Amino acid sequence: MVINMKKIFSILISLLFVASVFGIASVMAGDDCHCDGTDVIIPAQVKVGQEYLLKTRVGCGGSVTVVGGGNPGDYITQVGSAWREGDMDVSKWIALKVGTLNYCPSCPPTNCKTITITPKSYPMFSFMKLLGFGKKD
Repeated sequence: MVINMKKIFSILISLLFVASVFGIASVMAGDDCHCDGTDVIIPAQVKVGQEYLLKTRVGCGGSVTVVGGGNPGDYITQVGSAWREGDMDVSKWIALKVGTLNYCPSCPPTNCKTITITPKSYPMFSFMKLLGFGKKD
């Protein structure tokens, strides 16, 4: 009878150990989104036609909105497929049209980053202004 009790206790302790390992792993896995302002990394300003990188922390999906309304697909488009660098998902985008966009991570959506797309400047426009042609500022 004593031998059977030792076996039961050793089995119970083993099961307790295994359960605690899985319990701690599931608690520690949690959400990778830290919500500290570094969940989305983008440049503050780009020009039309310029490519830029959008970095989002793994597990921090989000959304893109146009300030003033509109379809984000009219303003930007993804170039190629995304890849992972450490704890960040990276994707390459190209600016298509002048406007302002907000990138908001899913946790919380108040940590939004803004990117402004400005018109591409051409040297000929500066030369034309000197001669008195073109748009007046």
